Amino acid sequence: MLVTKLFLPAMIERDEGHIVNISSVSAYFPMLVNPDYSATKGGVVMFTESLRLDLKSMNSKVNLTVVCPYIIATAMTAGMPEENLRLPVLIADQVADEVIMGVRENKELMLLPRTKLNIGLFLRNVLPARVNDILGEGTRKIREKRAREFVNLRGKRTE
Repeated sequence: MLVTKLFLPAMIERDEGHIVNISSVSAYFPMLVNPDYSATKGGVVMFTESLRLDLKSMNSKVNLTVVCPYIIATAMTAGMPEENLRLPVLIADQVADEVIMGVRENKELMLLPRTKLNIGLFLRNVLPARVNDILGEGTRKIREKRAREFVNLRGKRTE
């Protein structure tokens, strides 16, 4: 957000530019064991959405994209058990290519991978929360165990 605030005045003055903020799918589908992470990623989404409204009210041509990827294969996720993940881990270069395409298409929100997460977000917003909880209950215990194992691998407390 600080970088956005540093560059935004010049973009507004030129009336052009594109800001890309990287969040996470956990902004919409919260993570087990690590609510702080999900909350901060949700904050990035809301910051971007609020800023978009501000710029729209100014008739600015500065565009914004918020990218919410699933797990990306990076040093941070190395060693994460993958056998019970709901989706395949994303490759960083492919995510970068998707982001470039999203900027060219002026996408406001990008959930990656696109199709599966867009359907999931649609269902999450249409169905009552209790139905979503029931649908997620089938894999909750497995995901919770794997998430705790991963947190333990990273040397963090799980309490």
